[in-house]
Amino acid sequence: MSREAVIATALYVMGRVRRRVHGGSDVDNAIHYLNKLKDPLTGLGINVGNVERLIREGSVMRYISYAVGKSIEPGQECQGDAGVVIDFIGGGALTIGPASMLDVVKDGVKARGSYRDVVNELDRGIDALAALHVDYQQFMETLLATMKLTLLYVPYSNCEGGSRYSAYSTAHAAMAYASTEATGGNYKLLGIDVVGIQDVIGRIQRTKQAMRQLKGRSILINLIQQAAAVRIINDVNNALKADVLSPVNILVNTGGEVIMLIPGVEDGVLSEVVSGVESDVVNEFEGRLGLAIAYTRVHGVDEGFRGAVDELERELTRRRYGRYRRVVINGVGLCDMCGMASENLTSVKMPDGTTLTMCHLCCMAHKIGTVSRRLGFIARLRTSSYSRGGCVVARLLGVDYAICPDGVNPAFSSEYVHYHLNEFGIEPKSDVAHSVIFLNTLMPTEPTTGEVMDLEEIKMGGMAITVKADANSMGRIKASASRDAATYILFTNLLMTMFDAYGAYLLNSNQSRYGGSVFLIYSGGDDVVVVGDHMALDYMARLIMRANEFSINVAAGALIHDVYQPIYLVWLDTENRLEEAKRKNRNASLMYVINIGGAPVMLEPSDVLNIVDYVSRKHDYAELEETRERGVSMLYRLNSHLVKIYDALYKVAVLKEEKKNSGTAPSNADCLSAKRSLLRALIEYTYYFNRNRDTVSQVINELGRELTPENLANMLKSVECGNEGRAGQYLRVLGRAIASINIYVLKTRSEGGAGW
Repeated sequence: MSREAVIATALYVMGRVRRRVHGGSDVDNAIHYLNKLKDPLTGLGINVGNVERLIREGSVMRYISYAVGKSIEPGQECQGDAGVVIDFIGGGALTIGPASMLDVVKDGVKARGSYRDVVNELDRGIDALAALHVDYQQFMETLLATMKLTLLYVPYSNCEGGSRYSAYSTAHAAMAYASTEATGGNYKLLGIDVVGIQDVIGRIQRTKQAMRQLKGRSILINLIQQAAAVRIINDVNNALKADVLSPVNILVNTGGEVIMLIPGVEDGVLSEVVSGVESDVVNEFEGRLGLAIAYTRVHGVDEGFRGAVDELERELTRRRYGRYRRVVINGVGLCDMCGMASENLTSVKMPDGTTLTMCHLCCMAHKIGTVSRRLGFIARLRTSSYSRGGCVVARLLGVDYAICPDGVNPAFSSEYVHYHLNEFGIEPKSDVAHSVIFLNTLMPTEPTTGEVMDLEEIKMGGMAITVKADANSMGRIKASASRDAATYILFTNLLMTMFDAYGAYLLNSNQSRYGGSVFLIYSGGDDVVVVGDHMALDYMARLIMRANEFSINVAAGALIHDVYQPIYLVWLDTENRLEEAKRKNRNASLMYVINIGGAPVMLEPSDVLNIVDYVSRKHDYAELEETRERGVSMLYRLNSHLVKIYDALYKVAVLKEEKKNSGTAPSNADCLSAKRSLLRALIEYTYYFNRNRDTVSQVINELGRELTPENLANMLKSVECGNEGRAGQYLRVLGRAIASINIYVLKTRSEGGAGW
């Protein structure tokens, strides 16, 4: 009966939404969908009569009550097209929708549609699903994708407090609880955690071909995570000889994390399955990549979800930092890409004609990264062969995938699940499941060869900018969202909307802005890594501003570095800057943009957009600047004076903190000395400005009139030692100007200017 209960629960929630457009009862509208799907359900061995009985008797309501963590009964619907109320982030409630997920990706919190639009789209999806010839696993995969894209930002109820719950997340959680009927109505949480994602991605000792390698590893990790979940489902079902688990049991699958709510399968079965998957990961990737897989004790369906989540976190931590499997590698040599010893080395010919010897992970990442320059679709295969040229076939933990470039026609007969990228559609009357993955599909390519560009080809004077970002206060928000399973699913899909989906949409839909110089390396969960010229800052600032619309604050660390600097060192430095931005203020979105002699420049995203605007424009004084040598350069001298002021002001502002870190208290003499240095820097700048007013004033007019000597002199009246708040507005203006000048000079140097 568990499969019938799962189907009945999904149909009831869909019927509840349909009722708002077509009238009638929840039950009548649920039966409408049941009649549409009657034939394929019968073909799957589902007892349609039992499904109808469960709907009419209201049996599904108890699963919905478990999903939302409280008793809930069928209620009246209210008038109007209400949206979903997000109340678990903090800072007040936020209303989103009603709108499809893809509309929210494009328009953010402003996305507004109507229930009629939503129901029409849902009906089209259900009609297409009804025409497929698939098994139970494929049916549930396609049904969940259809429901997510249409009902994620539609409330379960538009009154009586039901608007706090998404129709999709409520249905998904309730369906998972319904599946526990297979073991008498108890469950376990099972988690899969990819250990050290950023370390795995960034462990590269070369710069040549590094961009395709980085992107390939990013996609590879996502597929390994998914393959591990598929293995858990398949191996448990094989052990029990029944469809006990299905995609319904996967509550979360994003950002290196999988959480499954599964029936209370015996520990002996789970232990053997988990051990098999973990062993395959170690053997396949020679210890370069690790998965921590853990599960909780048996819980009753009426027990609190948060307690189970906390228990799972403890078990994952114990598994993650407990005893590792011993890996003995009798390496035949070192991988040219990651520098690690390997028993499984492959010679790979590069586009420039050279040959590199790579380990299994790096070789596979290189192939996937090469295809990803113009990515078309991904498919989970029935067998290890795929009859389409240009595609990369990868076997991961015994699961076969095809990663195919744009322009390739899918071979649906060879596919088990077809993953559309950033959009969704169902191939009529096919025998393949359909789902969606949010992923950027484009990378900068060399115009003549079409090959993925190397970082050295970015026009920024031999330099590049790497930016890493991570959402703030995720622990607190996650704890709030784990009050019940439905809210937890909504929370993780909200992150997917902001980072995975919008991150891809922002890049793919703005190729004129980013297409020639920005590499989106990773965007998953709440982590983002992007590399490029100054437009990498533009991309990250706009992504953070979108997250801010959803009341999520994001910290970012940027590093301007030589294009030949090893990737793993760049990774480390940007991570350190990211953490420093977090420590500065977790209640704001700050980007660590540049460092000047020990004084960090941290700015808001809007300031970063001003920097990019300045760098992107051709200035009236550019030709004058390019003809001068460094010693007499106007911008060089102006920058030097602004840096001196910024550095002196920063020391005044953080004096107490610096002394605290050294174990002493600041004295009046310390304060006077710091202010004296600031005054000296201002006097020198005033003298320089007055002597060169005709030319310098042109720059100041563009960078901000706040930078005139008379305006900067005002800060002496308000700045106090150890009071960074009072100095903040001046640090912001000065930091923005310094970053603008420095990045502008790098950019003009690459375009034939003298630079510094």
